[in-house]
Amino acid sequence: MTPARHWQQVCIVFGKEMRDHLRDWRSLLLALVYPLLGPLLIGALLALSAGTVTSVQRDRPIDLAVSGAENDPALVSFLEERGVFVRPAPPDPEDAVRRGREPVVLAIPAEASEARFYGVRILFDGGRVSNRLSAAALADLIATYGRRTARPLLADAGLDPRILQPVSVVRQDLGTPTHSAAILYGMIGPLTVFIIFLGSVYVCIDSIAGERERGSLEPLLMAPVARWVLLLGKGGAGMCFIALSTAVSLAAFKGLAELAVAGIDPPPPSLAVFTALFVLSVPLMLVAVTLQMLIAVLSRSMKEAQIYLGLLPLVPAMPGILLVFTPVELGLWSAAVPVLGHLVVFTQLLAGNAIPWATVGLSAAVCLLAALLLFQLATRLFQREAVFGVA
Repeated sequence: MTPARHWQQVCIVFGKEMRDHLRDWRSLLLALVYPLLGPLLIGALLALSAGTVTSVQRDRPIDLAVSGAENDPALVSFLEERGVFVRPAPPDPEDAVRRGREPVVLAIPAEASEARFYGVRILFDGGRVSNRLSAAALADLIATYGRRTARPLLADAGLDPRILQPVSVVRQDLGTPTHSAAILYGMIGPLTVFIIFLGSVYVCIDSIAGERERGSLEPLLMAPVARWVLLLGKGGAGMCFIALSTAVSLAAFKGLAELAVAGIDPPPPSLAVFTALFVLSVPLMLVAVTLQMLIAVLSRSMKEAQIYLGLLPLVPAMPGILLVFTPVELGLWSAAVPVLGHLVVFTQLLAGNAIPWATVGLSAAVCLLAALLLFQLATRLFQREAVFGVA
């Protein structure tokens, strides 16, 4: 049979699978709805992060409950001069903070009215980022008040006020401006990988394991069509659904990020970055669809395939979540590891870093080789289909 005839048969199988799954709401659900879950989560977190950053950037006054304000009126006046809204604290400030009724409470001890040296307590619930920021800002204000109070005392004693800070510190940030939103940007890569390994799960399950159970695979195997032609046509349909899911997910990430952090630094990744993510994902899509087909061929029932393929997306996505907090250096060794190389490349792209073409090419080549080997293995196993008594 000529190669042209083989490719004609591939197109026939591909068209049949596309028609079947475009009519199936479950396939469309995986392709169009599930990819939106990750962007919605990231968008909500970005909105919360942007709100916190906006409040800090605008220097909103701290709403502060003070316990023992009468013990040091000078400190209270200093805080009010700096824009802090001071009000009396509840009778039990610690209980109020634990129950979430007060975000931050400043406790001034009774000895502050008489002693020259005393300590204050800042009570807050560190479970919320806004509380941590308010407590840190309050601590800086109190430290400033302490230095200002100590200067006249040192001058009266004949000491140089600079003794309070013998070593000056200049903070020079050489990195890219970042906040909690930048960490969330880094989660886009792992979630994209998760969607890639999820997009064609139902297509592969239904087109191989499902047809086996329904009995519709037997006449297809008895037809004068090479097994690799069948798998290639079915895999092509799965590839289309993966590409559709990935495109929907990346478009949603871009749109929601723009809405959630409008006007906040650092800005979300550009459209060119998301386009590059999609293009670089193509070799990984091939690995995903060939691996899913292999598992579907190995599974003896549709339920077994659903279990294995349902857990499959978690395997490559989990290392990506770890990379958000423990970055791996982009190099030839990491690019040579399937999936890991793409995760590292995605992380670098989303961070706005330049990526050497050699590492990108190596990562793509490794994935293409892995996809080819997986396809050959799936074809060989499909050749041994003895359930229906066909060669």
